[in-house]
Amino acid sequence: MPNNPGELTAASVRVVTDPDERTCAAWAYGAGAPLIANDDHRLCHRDRLGVTVLTPSAFWRDCQRSNEER
Repeated sequence: MPNNPGELTAASVRVVTDPDERTCAAWAYGAGAPLIANDDHRLCHRDRLGVTVLTPSAFWRDCQRSNEER
């Protein structure tokens, strides 16, 4: 799984307008886990969020690749 690409800051989450989505980004960051999203808004700002954002299919590919390496 990818590591968090940066630091989660108030400025980085401002691009997420929904408070619930900000909470999800903070949970993902705190857990060192990717945020799984199929939402164009989050996907187009993924480089500014401070947390790795993956589509469900990209997450699934990463999981399969990770299992093959074991």
